[in-house]
Amino acid sequence: MELNHEDVVRLVQTHPTSVVTTVNEEGVCDAASFSWLSPVSHNPPMVSIIVSPERYTYENLKATGEFVLNVVTKHFLDDVMYLGTESFRDNPNKLDEAEVTLEDAEEVDPSRIDEAVVWLECVVDGMHEAGDHYVVVGEIVAAEVDEEFWKDGRFMAEEAETLHHVGGNKFLVGGNLVEWEE
Repeated sequence: MELNHEDVVRLVQTHPTSVVTTVNEEGVCDAASFSWLSPVSHNPPMVSIIVSPERYTYENLKATGEFVLNVVTKHFLDDVMYLGTESFRDNPNKLDEAEVTLEDAEEVDPSRIDEAVVWLECVVDGMHEAGDHYVVVGEIVAAEVDEEFWKDGRFMAEEAETLHHVGGNKFLVGGNLVEWEE
């Protein structure tokens, strides 16, 4: 079956949906949901996120060059949807309305989300235009995982019940389809 250009990217979306925190030039924290992300290097450790230049996150990344990739679980699906659709430009208080707790990061200015199960603190290594989005490569300068979900040298996504976006309001959680409902 042949797919159109909008649907074809859904074939490779298997990474955990995450909340990326950034700060603006005034140091105010923002958060947005991302499902387009990927590891890109072992040495040094690097990860990429894909961001539209229309998003406030893009402005923050250009201005300050830092972000935290926070991997959250199915218990924060409402917040993932809210943070992914509500813009800081329209509502600078959106983090106050989300049910997340911010904590200081170890190496970067953007805060970490306490309820996350993985935290990757990153410094932007490059931003590369790719069609209507930018590939933002970040060098991981600090990383932490909830020890409950690290066994035998791997992250136990199935036990953590992380979200894996498959399109629209649908996510895979531990192999089961979950649909977000307002």
